[in-house]
Amino acid sequence: MNKGIELCGIKLGDTFDENKFKLIKKEPIPGGDYMCSIDKSFLKGRMVSSSTYFKNLNVFHSMGSKEISMIHADNGGGYSRKDCLEIINELNDYYLDKYGDHYDMYVQDNEKTLCYFYYFYPPNYNVISFDDPKSSELKEPITTLWLLASQEKFQEYKTLEAMLWYYQEDEDDKTPEELDNTKEKTFLKVAGLRQ
Repeated sequence: MNKGIELCGIKLGDTFDENKFKLIKKEPIPGGDYMCSIDKSFLKGRMVSSSTYFKNLNVFHSMGSKEISMIHADNGGGYSRKDCLEIINELNDYYLDKYGDHYDMYVQDNEKTLCYFYYFYPPNYNVISFDDPKSSELKEPITTLWLLASQEKFQEYKTLEAMLWYYQEDEDDKTPEELDNTKEKTFLKVAGLRQ
């Protein structure tokens, strides 16, 4: 599995052990998950370069499992656009150097936000076995890193956020060829008939 990609030293897909962290708050959120806010000072022994930029750190796992499904970090605000770009560029170099064998990157840049999406593909993601056509259903998930600098309300400053999670393809993401239209019923529309 494409496990092991980390944000602030916490690896996506690992088991969340509450005894290894100092929890500030743990609360259920819609969808059947827990959001655990972590005291970042408790991570000093395993700090990595990505953790130096962020102040707040949250880990998500489902109520039925302790597997970490998402990690979210933010700087608490107060950065200039230039600072955000410099940090994003440093994080870009760090992640691509460490995990960049298989990735795609998408960038959105406008006046109010800077948004960078990284999709890290597991090895042989597009390989389908001739012996087992259902092997495509067993594909490992794509890991997504999202870096966002968004404008704070009524200020020139920006908040820098990072989020790491497993990408899940929605129906909106599929091409027309991938959609199964056989389940749709078509109706004949007749206009201009009088009785």
